[in-house]
Amino acid sequence: MRTSFGPDDEDAYFETRGQLLAAYGADARGARDGDTFVAQMMLTYKWSYGDGRITDWHGHDLEVLLLDFFPRKVTLDPGDEGTVTGDVAAFLAFLDRQ
Repeated sequence: MRTSFGPDDEDAYFETRGQLLAAYGADARGARDGDTFVAQMMLTYKWSYGDGRITDWHGHDLEVLLLDFFPRKVTLDPGDEGTVTGDVAAFLAFLDRQ
């Protein structure tokens, strides 16, 4: 599966994103109650604002995601902000198992 995308690779990115999110949602240890929203936002960040390598995560990526991208670009339902870090960890664990 291709995991690196440039700004002009929109169709390929969305196809891969859909496959990853479907697999994550179906994974028994994956998404909480099948909710893949945080994972989708993580992939969006890496493609749109990051380096385009959607499955390659480093400390700096997580810092920007959690301290800049989420507060500025993502709207959460009240009370859901406390689940973001756990959802991020669960998606990273899923990627690691892949």
